[in-house]
Amino acid sequence: MRPCRQCRAPIENRIAVCPQCGTAQGGAPKPNTDPSPPQTQRALTRQILEGVSDTGWLGLAVIPFVFVFPFVLACGAVGYLIAGQTGAAVGAVGAIALTLGAVIWAESGV
Repeated sequence: MRPCRQCRAPIENRIAVCPQCGTAQGGAPKPNTDPSPPQTQRALTRQILEGVSDTGWLGLAVIPFVFVFPFVLACGAVGYLIAGQTGAAVGAVGAIALTLGAVIWAESGV
């Protein structure tokens, strides 16, 4: 539905002449050419997780090696440099907790 150019009465998109006032409506309305809004981080995370989950078991096997393992390795290395062996363990556990939290948060849809 769109409004008439003359009397603003609602008319169907396919009708070329307004049934109320008889004004010619011209062509079809122009399509929306506004750029789409940018994706949020949550939408991007959800899109990545949905894409990986569509691949089945292979996707589930890839998630730890592509997303989790480098993050855990980096946090463990930083923890080792700062506090030695204990820091590496704390950093790795913290990285795993953050990764699981991010996945749960992205899937919750809140």
